[in-house]
Amino acid sequence: KQGIISLDDSKLICKTLNYQFFEALVKARVFPDGTQRMSRGTRIIAKDGDLCYSLKEKEIDDYLYSKNIPHVKEARYPDSNMRADWEVMQNGKRIFIEYFGLIDDPVYAAKVDKKKEICANVGIALIEIYPDSDIKAKLRNLLF
Repeated sequence: KQGIISLDDSKLICKTLNYQFFEALVKARVFPDGTQRMSRGTRIIAKDGDLCYSLKEKEIDDYLYSKNIPHVKEARYPDSNMRADWEVMQNGKRIFIEYFGLIDDPVYAAKVDKKKEICANVGIALIEIYPDSDIKAKLRNLLF
């Protein structure tokens, strides 16, 4: 029916509006340094316009952008509501890149385990980045 949108479409619209609102606040200098400190992390826009939820996420996103590695932010895990930080394609194969910045939190760690399980079960390669990881070393193989 016309005029009725799906739940997935409504979520996408809300996400888009949230991003646009945050971007507008940054452009209006409500956040003079372009960041918004949250209870967990910092919202910030990467060089390519992707919305990131931590400074480390921005560093990773900016690295992908600087190396001209096409990527999708917040890609959905198969048959799940969980999202990967980034998805890249290499030789027709899906690769998820995750920054696991809160790994010391038991609830977060359980979600990490579930994400690893999903990737293993469906054959998606997973690049795991942790707070002490060398980002360039972790992503070196993605340079096409």
